[in-house]
Amino acid sequence: MDITQEDLRRIADDFIGSEVSGLLNLALGDDRKEVALDLDGYRTRGPDGEVRTKFAIQELLERVFAFAVMAEEVGREREDEEALDAFLDFDAGRVAISSRSERLELLELAELHRARLTLEFGYEGEALTRTQVALLGDFAEETVRAAGFAEGDAHLPQMQGGHVTREDARRWLNHKGRYKPLKRFPPSPFEPTWEPHTIDALMGWMSGQIVKLGGDNRILVNAVSPELRQDFERALDCGSIEERRTEWVTPSNAQALARHLKVSAKWLYEHADRLACDSSRRKVLRSMEEIVLPPEKPSLELSVTAEGMRKFFDGEPDIERHPAQTKPNKKMDGYRIKGGVTFTHQHDGQTQFLWLPAQVAFDRRLQARFYPSPEAQGRNTGRHSGLGKYRELARAPLNKVTVKTYEDLEHIFSGLKISPLT
Repeated sequence: MDITQEDLRRIADDFIGSEVSGLLNLALGDDRKEVALDLDGYRTRGPDGEVRTKFAIQELLERVFAFAVMAEEVGREREDEEALDAFLDFDAGRVAISSRSERLELLELAELHRARLTLEFGYEGEALTRTQVALLGDFAEETVRAAGFAEGDAHLPQMQGGHVTREDARRWLNHKGRYKPLKRFPPSPFEPTWEPHTIDALMGWMSGQIVKLGGDNRILVNAVSPELRQDFERALDCGSIEERRTEWVTPSNAQALARHLKVSAKWLYEHADRLACDSSRRKVLRSMEEIVLPPEKPSLELSVTAEGMRKFFDGEPDIERHPAQTKPNKKMDGYRIKGGVTFTHQHDGQTQFLWLPAQVAFDRRLQARFYPSPEAQGRNTGRHSGLGKYRELARAPLNKVTVKTYEDLEHIFSGLKISPLT
């Protein structure tokens, strides 16, 4: 493998200076492009909250070289494999990697990365190709093929197609003195700078973080104390924020989970405990019986207003809007007692009036005027024109009652409730 770290830095710089710069210029304009590419002058943060000092493509190629060539664990090997393949596919037009030999070397680096990933993290019996074994040992491929016919420790069993199990490959490379043991580094916990606002967000971050580190949710489930694993697994799989279980939130579980997530245990427990308390409080509040107080009625001595009378009628469960009134009216509103008589409220002036069927009893001390039916009174009836759309009132004898106080209104309402239909 002839490609060097310096070669990879130049490839990343060329890619940023050509493809990335061109896309940013097209999307944002030249001035915003300059801001986006200036990491020193304009500080930005990565997904884990750290201040960026390099672009993602630069960091990707550095990590790939460290793992593939130097056999150094970086913690996100599987994610890097997918990202490198995407980069090579994106640069199929050979914009950043113009040299054919350089492109072949980068393809070899990607193959070596895949080979070491299988060798170190593959499942039992997973196979490597002859090309991959050759790259891992820096051999010619013919040397690997010939090892299939050797004897003793030099023999490398090979399946049809020249495939070799990861276990046989490791033993043979070790025999040849070409096996590089993986340099595993203890995780360095960090404290993310972002603050999760719901238990759902925290659980989602935990699932995403363990995948970034090459694992899955089973690792997290097994880290929790046995008696709480079922609750924790349900919390990870639950689709509803409000139904997530939080019994697993304990200091010991936070410490165990933090080791696998490579995050500060203090940070994890602080936010998990806070969000668990918030979630529990919301559940308790939802379960409490809601006490609905009736609307406060105005003092009976107060003078009525058009708006006050509307609120009075709307607040009484025995009163409903008349179906003939399909939209607000500037002069008169129609109502009826549920299962009872119809009446209207005239509010086109300072004084408030109620038009009541003649059979409705009311305090005769209230100011009122009687209007016979139109047939009995003749053409010049003096009745309000708005009465015409209420079938029950249009041709009936009515009393027009002046309402001055809420006490007057209460008396009239009592008579309306007991008044018979005619």
